Amino acid sequence: MAVAFIMSWRENEDGPDEALGRLAGFRRELYWCLGMRRDALFEVCDAAACRQERVLVLAELCLEPECRRGHGGVYDALTAARSV
Repeated sequence: MAVAFIMSWRENEDGPDEALGRLAGFRRELYWCLGMRRDALFEVCDAAACRQERVLVLAELCLEPECRRGHGGVYDALTAARSV
């Protein structure tokens, strides 16, 4: 996910406005692909993408500023997404 976006960001030569438009489009498409509990799952994706270190336990993502959910909410969202 992040690698594909980074590659498209570097290939973009149309300027910062075009790059921000691509980023907004990528985030919008990702959001709508998530299905049930997409708000919580989107926060988890943001937290994982912004985290400096490797994610070893999903509950760690709750400590990131991008994720406003508790660890129970993270696991609940992942369970709901799996059942679709």
